[in-house]
Amino acid sequence: MRVAGMRPVSLTVTACLDALGIPSSTYYQRRKVDAAAQSAASEPTQGDGKMKKNGAPPRCRLSLEEESRVLELMRSPALRDQTPYEIYGRLVDEGEYLCHPSTMYRVLNRNQEVKTKRDEVRRVLRPIPKLKATGPNQVWTWDISKLKGAYGEGWYMLYAMMDIFSRKVVGWRVEYVERAEMFVELMTQTVGREGIRPQQLVMHSDNGAAMTAHVTVEMLHALGVERSHSRPRTSNDNPFIESLFKTFKNQPKYPRRSSFEDIEDARGYCREFFDWYNNQHYHRGIALLTPNMVHHGQAPRIIAERQLVVDKAFAAHPERFGRAPKALQLPPASYINGPDKEARKRHDKSGKVKQKKADIHTGGESSMEDANFSLDKTRNGSRPDNE
Repeated sequence: MRVAGMRPVSLTVTACLDALGIPSSTYYQRRKVDAAAQSAASEPTQGDGKMKKNGAPPRCRLSLEEESRVLELMRSPALRDQTPYEIYGRLVDEGEYLCHPSTMYRVLNRNQEVKTKRDEVRRVLRPIPKLKATGPNQVWTWDISKLKGAYGEGWYMLYAMMDIFSRKVVGWRVEYVERAEMFVELMTQTVGREGIRPQQLVMHSDNGAAMTAHVTVEMLHALGVERSHSRPRTSNDNPFIESLFKTFKNQPKYPRRSSFEDIEDARGYCREFFDWYNNQHYHRGIALLTPNMVHHGQAPRIIAERQLVVDKAFAAHPERFGRAPKALQLPPASYINGPDKEARKRHDKSGKVKQKKADIHTGGESSMEDANFSLDKTRNGSRPDNE
């Protein structure tokens, strides 16, 4: 560092820096940087190889004829698919030495013939699954969730299948292991019980081992069921079953800090939960109807009866309403990656699913949640829209 106007007196560097208020570390660091910059500027280069300070090329550098020979040899059909190190080893075994493998790489770099294979890999983009169900037994979704067993018992596997339109859990089972054969048996029984015809149903799932196994694919093909899969690492492509598992594990009776005593304990809890879910759970996503009401075609009658109740309440106290209330309507369709909410409002003329709180009157508020499996918002948080 140079200071203008400083006379050459017998002062140490530390004294000068203290007088100027400059840290000594800053001074020595700048000296080091300046010295490195001057050294780099004093070394002229040519091409990719360094040259001496006097401008002469290093003695170890290959001549143009030798570089051409190396390049021609590496381009030969016998060696063009091998790395420079492999070429070097092969040539040495044959009694020929051209240059070091690093020199071969420099020759290839100068001719722009080195390229990593990672740049050639292209990840296949999976199409976004887009499914629409306008009635029951059109689109099912399924997945497997782990249930914690007692100490030494490990985990139990819950297989569950849901109809995305009615939200009914059409089939489930709890087993010790996750195997495709377990699902094949469950699917075959459920299709027979629901009376599914060939080419009627689409089965959606993620890309797990049991979902993509050969036995699963062959079974669905034999039943005439179309397959649909989520994109990798995209849980939003299977929202209905994920929301079901959240509701399943947020119940007051679900073991929090402990675990199921044995597999029969887990099966007993599942039996009680799914019976409540299908028959007594007033679902927010299907106009506060139960899944069985929608699945078995009872929704129009029940909604009409609800409309009579709210009409009677409006006639008794019209001053309590801003306008004539309407009973909550069942959505005309359920989607997986369907149109956004604004598009649905434009295309679905009867899709007035969400209304003001003052217009939503279904009656019997105390019956909306069963005492055994009520979702206490203050304890478990608010429920998702797909619940």
